Amino acid sequence: YHLDFVENINLLDQIANVVASVEDAQEMSTNLHNAPARFAATSVITVITKGGTNHFHGTAYDFLQNDAVNARNWFSTRVPLERYNLFGANLGGPILKSKLFGFFDYSGLRNGSAVVFNGRVPTVAERGGDFSGQRTIYDPATYNAATGTSAPFQNNQIPTSRFDNFADLWLPNYPAPNTPLTSSNVNYVKNLPTTNHYNEYLARGDWNITAKHTLLATFADNSGLLTKTTVRPNY
Repeated sequence: YHLDFVENINLLDQIANVVASVEDAQEMSTNLHNAPARFAATSVITVITKGGTNHFHGTAYDFLQNDAVNARNWFSTRVPLERYNLFGANLGGPILKSKLFGFFDYSGLRNGSAVVFNGRVPTVAERGGDFSGQRTIYDPATYNAATGTSAPFQNNQIPTSRFDNFADLWLPNYPAPNTPLTSSNVNYVKNLPTTNHYNEYLARGDWNITAKHTLLATFADNSGLLTKTTVRPNY
């Protein structure tokens, strides 16, 4: 990955370190599998940002999505929340005509959405130790070392007196079922909200030192905030 002729790679995971917004990119080129030997990788993606000119130019934009016209997910009782707002503005122009130019871009994202979670949680009967109609549950206290077998609990029900203290403490972490148990082993459906906010800034300066020499400087910053509100069962 290259941004304005400079290698743009996050050394930790080998992906693009700075991702230019759509509106501050002047051009993009890809060279897949046959990049020249001067590059460190066989495939190269190059992004060139916009720069200033002798005339002022700018853009303001706002891309908006919400759940007002979305269809309900088949597995959900209501339309999941969606508030996607990608907005920004940029401005470029001369600082010294034909000599020094500047360009600045701001891009922001305010994204609040939800996905449908389908899970399996203990039923009211299971919380009381009743597993009738399910797989046979064997009593470990009846294990016979000679035969290598154990006797099943009577009626496939575990007496509450046999509940482990840890189980009593752990069960409250599970929400109660909110839908009948389906053939796909689902009895809990929930819209899980996710919030993703970030602000991105990019500034570029171009200086025509002489007819043969130019200097380009780019500064980019992305201050992201990603939070998730998760209410799924703690398995």
